[in-house]
Amino acid sequence: MNSMPTLIAGVLVIDKPLDLSSSQVVGQIKWQMTQSGLAQKGFKIGHGGTLDPFATGVLIVFLGEATKLADTYLHSKKSYEAVMKLGVQTDSGDLTGSIIETASIPPLPLSEWQRIADSFVNEPYLQVPPMHSAKKKDGVALYELARKGVSIAREGILKTIHELRILSVEADQVRFQVTCASGTYVRVLAEDLAALAKTRAHLTELRRTASSDRTLAESLPLQDALEKLKVASS
Repeated sequence: MNSMPTLIAGVLVIDKPLDLSSSQVVGQIKWQMTQSGLAQKGFKIGHGGTLDPFATGVLIVFLGEATKLADTYLHSKKSYEAVMKLGVQTDSGDLTGSIIETASIPPLPLSEWQRIADSFVNEPYLQVPPMHSAKKKDGVALYELARKGVSIAREGILKTIHELRILSVEADQVRFQVTCASGTYVRVLAEDLAALAKTRAHLTELRRTASSDRTLAESLPLQDALEKLKVASS
């Protein structure tokens, strides 16, 4: 008689690699678990907060009954380290998009960038969701409209920036750390920072360093996690 796999309930803290969507990461873990006999096909699995394909870092994956915790993490604080390139704005807000505007780069020192950054911290911040996002209008995701060349008016959503620290300013690049409320678009924050400095910008790097109480220090690269799941079945 075939034995049934043990019901899995747990959490994996993954260091998401470049060029994979959060759903693709979840799909690879689900496939490996079912292939290894660690779970039945159709078992519950989900994640605690989307990362764009160009972003890396902490992606929490919930298994089985632990998926009940996903909503808590979805709405928790997130921390990131990011790099923005000055003087160029793209339609997506990151390096995957097309250039839509250029501007001169003001020769501001780090101290002035930090002064601008401080104006966002623990102050009311209405952030307008980007067209290249999963936000929906009349049931249609904004990114679907953006792909058709359609841009619509969007209302700002009140967000909280808990901490925003400028790490370095070099030529046309500014590196910063931010801890913010869930649902904050760091690429829009970069654009808003640049606008106050009277220039334009887009993100070239984005790495999530923490999601609520889970950090990079306890995360596993995706391939390492898949290997451990494979070994666990043998």
